[in-house]
Amino acid sequence: MKKNGHFIILGFEKDDFSSQNLISEIKYNKIISSVKSILKGKFSKSKIQLKKEMTVYADSEEYEKADECKNKLKALENYQSKSMVVSSKIKDLDIYSIISDENYAYVNFTQISNGYIISSFNTHVKKSNVKEDKIILEQLISQIKVKFFYLNLNRCVQIFLLNH
Repeated sequence: MKKNGHFIILGFEKDDFSSQNLISEIKYNKIISSVKSILKGKFSKSKIQLKKEMTVYADSEEYEKADECKNKLKALENYQSKSMVVSSKIKDLDIYSIISDENYAYVNFTQISNGYIISSFNTHVKKSNVKEDKIILEQLISQIKVKFFYLNLNRCVQIFLLNH
């Protein structure tokens, strides 16, 4: 557990490039896919895989490897518990909020997936010709979506207008 969390979860050893520790491209792609899922707030597949590996190692009496899987699972659950903020029933939600004064509008974007905040972004803009919060927010949403590569039309969008 003295290693950085990503080394524990992924199983990579820092500065260990010997040929016996090389992995296949298929295994590498599987690891990358798992990491992407974790970063998107989708933990269940990785947790199930670690539990299966732990059981297989324990059944074959490879207790050190089983303990290593157990430690990875604990690290993943610890990370998961620190990032949960809302109900896991909320699958995908983008939240936009705006608050403003006479000269500036302050916009917040938060992306939630499976109950976890996976992205957030804050910005402010100086009000010029447009003074209405709703219009400012509508203009910024498209820019924020591009910034976060949002082209998924199935995502639920909630807009909260907070007038100051």
